[in-house]
Amino acid sequence: MVAVRPGGSVLRRACLAFVVGALATSCSALGLTDDLEQMQGCGMDCSELDAFDPPPPCMSWECNDRAEPGLGFCELDLLDADDDGSPAPECATDERAPDCDDTDRRNAPLLTETCDGQDNDCDGAVDEETSFESAVLAEGRFTGVSWAQTETEVVGAVFDDRTFLNIVSAGSARVVSSQMRPNPRSVLGAAGSDVAVGVLQSLCPSYVAGAWVPGDAMVSVDPAHAMTGVATPIACTDAGSRVSSAAIVGRGSEVFVTGYVHGDGGVEACGETVGGTAAVAVLRRGPGEGPVAAGVSTTVGPHRGLGDPALLNLGPMGVLFGIVGASSIELYRLTLDFSAAAPVQVALALELPCEGTCGHISLARGGDEPGLVGVAYRAGPCAEADVRFARVRVDTETVRLVDASPWPLASGDVRRVSVAGRSVAPRWAVAWADGQRLRARRIGAEPVGEVLEVRTSAGFFVEPIQLTYDAAELTVHAYDANAERLVADRARCL
Repeated sequence: MVAVRPGGSVLRRACLAFVVGALATSCSALGLTDDLEQMQGCGMDCSELDAFDPPPPCMSWECNDRAEPGLGFCELDLLDADDDGSPAPECATDERAPDCDDTDRRNAPLLTETCDGQDNDCDGAVDEETSFESAVLAEGRFTGVSWAQTETEVVGAVFDDRTFLNIVSAGSARVVSSQMRPNPRSVLGAAGSDVAVGVLQSLCPSYVAGAWVPGDAMVSVDPAHAMTGVATPIACTDAGSRVSSAAIVGRGSEVFVTGYVHGDGGVEACGETVGGTAAVAVLRRGPGEGPVAAGVSTTVGPHRGLGDPALLNLGPMGVLFGIVGASSIELYRLTLDFSAAAPVQVALALELPCEGTCGHISLARGGDEPGLVGVAYRAGPCAEADVRFARVRVDTETVRLVDASPWPLASGDVRRVSVAGRSVAPRWAVAWADGQRLRARRIGAEPVGEVLEVRTSAGFFVEPIQLTYDAAELTVHAYDANAERLVADRARCL
């Protein structure tokens, strides 16, 4: 039997003898032994002992092999449902502090806090050991700021005051390419290691400037992918139409480009032009040196949103396209059939509620989980809008909302929004420019923790931002117009 010392500590005596009828079963049959010097593991599920010797309240049969896995024996120990070494709250003693969550072994008083949205050390605070740092990527008076995340790094595209298009590597914090382009308005999109760089003229027609391939923290022109000066068939309502916002994404040999096209019907709201038609163009890259083998387009509208539309490559399930409709965020599924009379197929898949002046839509996949998409956007008046987030499930037939409604994350003078996903919990993070600050929040099955002040010093952020999010940190890439710097502001948990 197991003796218990006064005060509740356990005397480790592991050999138990059970007699069934006239037969005695030896300790070795249960994987146990009296010779503690020759332990070879428990050899069984210790909870099976409950049938022979039921444990008293707040105790359970456990294998004491935490220090040396594979070596140990079954003993009575304080009840610990998640086996993290800390007992259930109702079973704690003066020597053993209680577990704050006995269903999750990531949280226990003896553990170290990590950056995972959990109270790992059970001190009542989540990720309190967060550190913040900022890096300068490039300096100058920039316009047309765009970002893209490849498999290896974040790449930025900006125009300087000489109308030179500069490609900036966030990994090496330097400008790696510079070319002169007229009528600056750049947009970036990535597919794997490719970066599609679009330069949209303020007046129609717009065009794609080139596709770039990063390697060793460098970005260079790939002649096989070059599409310099190729006019896209983005539909324009009249000769005076202009494109104010755009997005681009690559998928294999195809490049999807979308823009908000404004005719005479555009109006000003929150310092931006809203109202008009959303247009989608698709370019198909040809083999070898050929720039484009085919180009098609269609229109979706009208729209009334702030900021850029959004595109997300979903592989065989098509491309998800987000714009602002009359009173909602509209998500469309784009599919291609170049043999059809109308090659670009556009189908309205889901509407998310949005009142006031809406926009700045951002889409991201949920790590490696197929079909799980995060949607972030702003909704409300100009100076006091909400940042909202919704989880969306996409399959071959439908696009549906996972939760009952989008979650409000914060309110303020929301200028730009970006969402990113990762493979571990909490799966999402959303960043936004709020007046003079950069803020972020993480999201799991629900919003996690408090809003993070990623940039604590004042700045001015009106250009698009790019969020990256991995197991240890989140980084917001942005242009501070006050300091005239491209920056990468990082929140890291120690």
